[in-house]
Amino acid sequence: MIIGAIVYFSRQPFAQQDLSPLIRSNQQIITFVKEQPQVKFYYHHRLIDSHADTVAFIQFIIRKTVHFLLYGALGISLLIALTQERPTFRNWLWAGIFVLLIAGGDELNQLQMQQRTGCIPDVILDGSGFVIISLPYMMIRSRR
Repeated sequence: MIIGAIVYFSRQPFAQQDLSPLIRSNQQIITFVKEQPQVKFYYHHRLIDSHADTVAFIQFIIRKTVHFLLYGALGISLLIALTQERPTFRNWLWAGIFVLLIAGGDELNQLQMQQRTGCIPDVILDGSGFVIISLPYMMIRSRR
């Protein structure tokens, strides 16, 4: 089901996933972000700036958080499927490889789509979601 969601959203043009109108309609969140210290960084050759383009910044944070959580959930699902009792490092490694393959395939697919950009930093972000979400799971399960 998670892989189906990834494929479904990967095939959509960016315009269909644009959250800007929804964000613009919520002035409280825009004001809140603008009241915070300015955050600026480059991501895939694009400046992300919380004060210069607050709506784009909020949308970026939402989209990347969803990526992070979705791939973390995918990894946990794979670990559960691969594990009989206690998860092993080997199970974790296989799940991680599969997550990275799916993430890489997702980005390659986006390169084929107009108005989408696939990039290596997204694969790294997706893999990080798996690592950061799966490690506490591994620690908890290995203690039982």
